[in-house]
Amino acid sequence: MIAEIYDANRPLFKLPASHPARQFLEAFVACRQACSGRELPPPLGEAIDQTWWSKLDQRQWTFSGFVYMYVSFTVVLDGWLTDATERTETERLTLEKLPHLEQLLSECRAACHAHGNFRVLAMVDQVGNMLTLWRDCLVSRRDS
Repeated sequence: MIAEIYDANRPLFKLPASHPARQFLEAFVACRQACSGRELPPPLGEAIDQTWWSKLDQRQWTFSGFVYMYVSFTVVLDGWLTDATERTETERLTLEKLPHLEQLLSECRAACHAHGNFRVLAMVDQVGNMLTLWRDCLVSRRDS
């Protein structure tokens, strides 16, 4: 699965380490590796997770469910890869979606604090940092 991200974005992994697209992609891969499957019992995972009721969505969430929905896929930075002159549809939709994801993570963070779930809290922070890099990556492409 991780190889698919590298394959789909191969030219971007050749950019300098300081480039926003590469920084995001590396953070995305690291996040996926660190956060996916942790709810599974050993030896596959650590059997850790966090559940919370989302006031935003009016439904119950789990951190693992959030990760599977929003991190466990093959991201393709199409605008960077094609040197698009305008923001791509994927970029536009992602930028629209990011505030919602950040709010969900904020709710999860609060639940982690309330339950003293510091192991998941560290992963929430990692996902939050990755989302910030994602936004920076998309915005900087348009500004470069």
